[in-house]
Amino acid sequence: MRIHFSNNRGSLLKAFLTLILFAVLGVGFLVIWFFYSINEATKAKTNPKLYAGIMADRPQYGNLPKQIPTDASQIAFYHVPGFLQGADEVILRVALPDAKVKQILEDLLKSKRQEVQLKDFDRLGIPIPRALPAFGSKLRKYEDFSEPTTDFRIFLFNCDLDTIHKNWNHHFLAFTAISMQWGEVVYFAENG
Repeated sequence: MRIHFSNNRGSLLKAFLTLILFAVLGVGFLVIWFFYSINEATKAKTNPKLYAGIMADRPQYGNLPKQIPTDASQIAFYHVPGFLQGADEVILRVALPDAKVKQILEDLLKSKRQEVQLKDFDRLGIPIPRALPAFGSKLRKYEDFSEPTTDFRIFLFNCDLDTIHKNWNHHFLAFTAISMQWGEVVYFAENG
């Protein structure tokens, strides 16, 4: 009895090539899905409605309020989650009534938190954080952000500039910057 493979050989080759095609497409899909997931997970969040949920996962940022103040007339929010060498960064800028800004300033002064000037950053060679997101913009980092101006008083939280200078690559910087002139408060935290 003789077995003929001539017809089966073509079917087997076709099945094998189909299997290889599906395997390549499947791996390609998984690679695309992997990079898409990383991109979505590390994308900047600017919707103020997400703020409370993001802050619930970050108890180390005690200088930031748990909720956005309800009496804020303008809000700018920016968050980028940390990934690999990238720092986790949260910035909240709010315009508040003068009486509220004054009360926050009084509370900061009573708290004995270290107040620093912009020149202190320069003195140590620490880049001044671009911590002022523009109100009403799409908030593309470094395009729609500016450095605090001299009318902002900056109060550090659980950090000092000397330590940041020594640990420049993986530092923790958190502060509250307040401007009586503009009626604004900026909450900033970066955990690198």
